[in-house]
Formats: sequence, C-alpha cells, structure tokens
Amino acid sequence: MFERLLSPEPKFRYFSDPVFVDFPYHKLAKGPFVEPPAEWAVAFDIDGDVKSAFVPSFSVDEDSGTVRAALVGKIDDRVLVRLAITQLGSATFYVSEERLVDLVPALADMD
Repeated sequence: MFERLLSPEPKFRYFSDPVFVDFPYHKLAKGPFVEPPAEWAVAFDIDGDVKSAFVPSFSVDEDSGTVRAALVGKIDDRVLVRLAITQLGSATFYVSEERLVDLVPALADMD
C-alpha cells in the first residue's frame, strides 16, 4: 500500500543490537513521582540544545551523573538515543556521532 512512498534504501538504520551506555545528564530533579516506582526528571545539554525527559530512578547513577540509555540506530551522522520507559512515556533524541563520543568516551573504542 505504501510501497511507492518507501525509498529504495532506508535512511534510518537500526543497530543489530542496542548499545547500552551511561549517558551524562546536565540536571536532575527528583520527581514528579518519588515513591516507587520513582520517576525523575533529567536534562541533557547537547551543544546548547537542552533535551529533557522523565526516567525511572533506577536508571540514574547520581555518583557518576549519568543515566542508562540505549543507542538504537542512526541516520546520517546522528545516533538515536532512547531512555527507559516510564508511566509518562519514553523519550528519544538524536546526538551527532562526534558529540556522542565526546559525551561517552568509551564509544571511541568501538568499531
């Protein structure tokens, strides 16, 4: 039905398996739900573009200032970052490959 709308090769390419990383956050606010299942608000500053989301409290590591995230795939040079789902939904955003390696240096060793 929608075949004529599809490009011969999709621009977005999923990774065969998600890559899990500890993604640094800029700000953390404990809420709106503080009782289990607790959900907290986090904000990410990606080159001046602030992204915010609610994440499960168990995915936040306050000591390292990171939240667990999955890298799902990419389009051109931008990687799709997905955060864990909450009662309020899930959040995704794109980060350039170059900036992603700056934020998560362990990715530099990946092929």
